[in-house]
Amino acid sequence: MLELELLLLAMVVIFVAGVTQSLTGFGFGLVAIPLLTLFMSPKLAPPVVLLDGLVLNLLILRRSYPTVQVGRIWVLTLAGICGVPIGVWILANWDVNALRIYIGVMTCLAAALFLKGFERTIRNEKAASVPIGFVSGIMSGSINMSGPPVILFFANQNLPRHIFRANIVAYFACLQVTGIPLMIAAGLMSKEAAATSALMLPGLFAGGM
Repeated sequence: MLELELLLLAMVVIFVAGVTQSLTGFGFGLVAIPLLTLFMSPKLAPPVVLLDGLVLNLLILRRSYPTVQVGRIWVLTLAGICGVPIGVWILANWDVNALRIYIGVMTCLAAALFLKGFERTIRNEKAASVPIGFVSGIMSGSINMSGPPVILFFANQNLPRHIFRANIVAYFACLQVTGIPLMIAAGLMSKEAAATSALMLPGLFAGGM
């Protein structure tokens, strides 16, 4: 278990990530994972963020589920679910240094694309949903940063903000529910991860409500 000072610092990170997710519908893992892995094992941070992120997404869905477009996201979601086991395998089998490099590369790549303002409207959404969802699912299972591919995808489709938020939160929740039993089977969802996640809940609720 982390020392008290590090637990408090982790709670601050979760608070900031919760504020980001609550305001935009995304960004929880993108904010939390790079910061937490500065002082937490990259094998511990993803399951902690997965559990807390799922709690927050379910709370958001409680209010926004009527605007979820199931017909629009079901292909994306199935493709994402197919990618999650590969991501969990990466998290379970890669060493700590490789995971840190992977997290750094993905964070920098996502930041570069967001800053550049990548724009490309896609006409055949369902066809594009397969590779986008699959890559996102791998990122979800490995480092719980499933957002960037899907955020860029939906942002370029010019969806109304409330629909964008509802769709992406529902998608994240489905991938997170899929990831929990896989992480348990791989020995990643440890008692330490569950306990650390529970200790982060005050910061999560303060930031996400």
